[in-house]
Amino acid sequence: MSLASDSTAVDVRLIAPHVRHATIFATLESLAPGESFDLLRDHEPRALHGQFLQQWPGQFSWNVALVHGG
Repeated sequence: MSLASDSTAVDVRLIAPHVRHATIFATLESLAPGESFDLLRDHEPRALHGQFLQQWPGQFSWNVALVHGG
């Protein structure tokens, strides 16, 4: 998998579960308009996507790339 060269990568697989969402939200809120970050998880974050939609409607784009190790 290749990450965008101009974006920050947040690998929540390495972060304790009880602080994952706070870390993700802090990362998003620290971005300037037009900046992005790559979120690395071990599953598709559907509930997180719903939270983004509620908190920042129309203010972000969301792309999912599922990568399976092998």
